[in-house]
Amino acid sequence: MFTGCGEKELKSLWTDGAITVDGDIDDWITGTIYLKKLNAAFAVKNDSANLYLYLITRDRELKRRILNMGFTLWFGEENSKEKKSGLRFPGRFQGKVSLKDMKNGPQDEEEMIAALEDINTRLDVVQTEDEKTKRIPLSRFGSSDIQAKLGYSKSNLICEIRMPFKSGDGKKALIEIVPGKTCMIGFVTNPIDKRLRNQQMNSAGRSGGGGRRGMGFDGDGIGGGGKMGGRSGKHGGNTISKEKSFWAKVLLAETEN
Repeated sequence: MFTGCGEKELKSLWTDGAITVDGDIDDWITGTIYLKKLNAAFAVKNDSANLYLYLITRDRELKRRILNMGFTLWFGEENSKEKKSGLRFPGRFQGKVSLKDMKNGPQDEEEMIAALEDINTRLDVVQTEDEKTKRIPLSRFGSSDIQAKLGYSKSNLICEIRMPFKSGDGKKALIEIVPGKTCMIGFVTNPIDKRLRNQQMNSAGRSGGGGRRGMGFDGDGIGGGGKMGGRSGKHGGNTISKEKSFWAKVLLAETEN
C-alpha cells in the first residue's frame, strides 16, 4: 500500500524464532515486498524485543552505489521523515574516492564479500540534534544489541539488521517504539563526496556532457548481475549524483497473526 509522497505503508510480520543476522536469505523466504523505486525487495519482522529489517537487490547501479558510497537507514516516529537517528553503512570509497577508483570494483563474488566485510566493521550510529549531525562508531555506541550485516550471494546484495526496542545495557535505545505501534523507516544513499562531484562535472565538461556509459556505475563489475523487476542505469552522466531513497510507514506486529 502507498501513502502520501510515494512512501510505502506496510505491516511487520511477527516472528517467534530468533533471526540470525548473517547477511543471508534463510529467514526471509516469505514476507518481502518489491520496491520499484529501488529495484529491490524489502521486509520487516519483529518480536516482543526486536525489530528486524531485510533488503535484497540484484540491481547493478544500486549495488555499486551501496558498495562505493554506502547508505543510511533512518528511524523515526509515525508520519515523520525527520532524520534524527539512523544506522550508517559507509561506502568503501567514502571520503577518498576518485573516478578512477570507482571504475575498478570487485571482479567476482569472493572479492565482493571481502569488500562488504570491511564495510561491516565500520558501521556508525548517526544522530542529529539542533541541526548538527554526529556519527558514533557502532562499537562505541553503548548498545551491543544492535546487529547489522551486509552479505552477497548469487549476485544478490543483502542487508540484515536487528534493532532492539530497548537497550540491554541501560542506555537509550536508538529507536524507542513498541510492538503494535507505527514508526517510519527510511533508506537513503549517502551523499556523494564533493571532490568526486567536481571530478564528475569536469569529466562531463571535457567529454561534451554526452550520455556516456561510465564511471563504473552502469557495468556490474562484480560478476553475474541480473535484474529484479526491471533495468536500471540506462545512462551514465549524473546518475551517481542522484540520491536513491524510500520511506516506509511500518505498523509493528503485536502478536502472531
